Amino acid sequence: MPFIAKIPSTGERVDITKINNPRAELKADDLVCQLCGQPMIVRQGMIVKPHFAHKAECTSDYKRHPESPQHRAGKELIAATIKKELPEYSLAKVEYELPIPEAKRVADVAALFPNGWIVAHECQLASITVGSSVLGLLNYC
Repeated sequence: MPFIAKIPSTGERVDITKINNPRAELKADDLVCQLCGQPMIVRQGMIVKPHFAHKAECTSDYKRHPESPQHRAGKELIAATIKKELPEYSLAKVEYELPIPEAKRVADVAALFPNGWIVAHECQLASITVGSSVLGLLNYC
């Protein structure tokens, strides 16, 4: 369940977590997946947090896995906490689901610093093994 979609005409990334009423404020026809360019829709309900969903299956070659509600909550906690708790992040822009093309991965939460540095933060709920692709992403950063 992605939190980020893209407006193809401008290339602007849209973070659904920063929009009060996504169904009212966003036009589904104007949104595409930031990875594959396929159309996205807004999903929002009484129980489910607002998120984007593909109209069809994502055709991207980026490695992604389905996310549990706990994983999504973990991403939100990381994003909310790092700027508040880490003074060195005060000037950083914090974004969800930032594609890292060189690794063909998507960082759960990324801090973009004015000097060009990007620090990826991953919410890992499953065991990490030595051969895990998550370690490859962490080593890349």
